[in-house]
Amino acid sequence: MFVDMTINPMKTSANVTDSLKLVAIERKLTDEEISRRLSKSFAEVFNDKEIDDIYNFYNTSAGKKMINSFENLDEKYRSSFQDINSELKSILDRNNAQYESENKQRELPISVDKVDGFYTILNYEGNDYQLKDLKLEAKVAVSKSEILEVKKLKDELGRNVIDIKLTKEGGNKFKILTENNIGKPIAIVLNKKLISAPRVLYVISEGRIQISGNFSDEEAEEIVNAVKKK
Repeated sequence: MFVDMTINPMKTSANVTDSLKLVAIERKLTDEEISRRLSKSFAEVFNDKEIDDIYNFYNTSAGKKMINSFENLDEKYRSSFQDINSELKSILDRNNAQYESENKQRELPISVDKVDGFYTILNYEGNDYQLKDLKLEAKVAVSKSEILEVKKLKDELGRNVIDIKLTKEGGNKFKILTENNIGKPIAIVLNKKLISAPRVLYVISEGRIQISGNFSDEEAEEIVNAVKKK
């Protein structure tokens, strides 16, 4: 959850240096490393007898009820801090307004005569580029039919993010696409529009992609609905 909701959205807005740092952080967060750090922290707070006591508690009826009630407790906790959350939201809204103002000149999606999916770019020469100048390969590398799920999410600044999960076959193709284009952009066509061309910083092998393009709510919904139509 930390990687999906915090690190991945930050990659799309960070500069190249910081994006590479984020990749390094993500690689460091293996299951084994997370487990090691949590276990170490736990052992620094509780001794062996206390750990046994905690284990025994969670096997009582009260302990089991507590585990099964985390979602309800979370809702109660959120409710008790609603006034604080409202103040934080107003601050976030002002920051978002400033961000939107600074990005009025963002590149808008452009219509293309291509099927939806992910494409190799043929004319990238290692410099700055605009969507309108990109030449896409004729054949799609990963097609819309290989998208298993698509939904709209919000990143840490409240901006719309298109979250895509590929099928196993689509994930394998996307891995090859990113392997062949490290340091280069790839084109993303959705709803018959070239919406983004992010530069590939690392190989994506898990078949999960998040696209940030400063989309409005309407644009994000339009993209999601179009992709869902098979």
